Amino acid sequence: MIVVGDENLLKVAVSNIIDNGCKYSPDHTVEIKLMPIEKSIEIVFEDRGIGIPETDVGKIFEPFIVVVILSPFQVPESVFHLSAR
Repeated sequence: MIVVGDENLLKVAVSNIIDNGCKYSPDHTVEIKLMPIEKSIEIVFEDRGIGIPETDVGKIFEPFIVVVILSPFQVPESVFHLSAR
């Protein structure tokens, strides 16, 4: 199989997904599944974290978006949002 794309960017993207999944999962693990689909392979990353709120799912591909998820006992100190303007 040939993967078309920038090798370094693909490594960074996969590494970030794994790092974030481990960081925000209670058991600090990520399950990775490779599933053949016709002439492609689907890569699925599963963790046990609390996930992304439904209202923010549509924003995950926007550049420089930060989603803050708090438990009832947490208060944010400060959050900085960057924008590609």
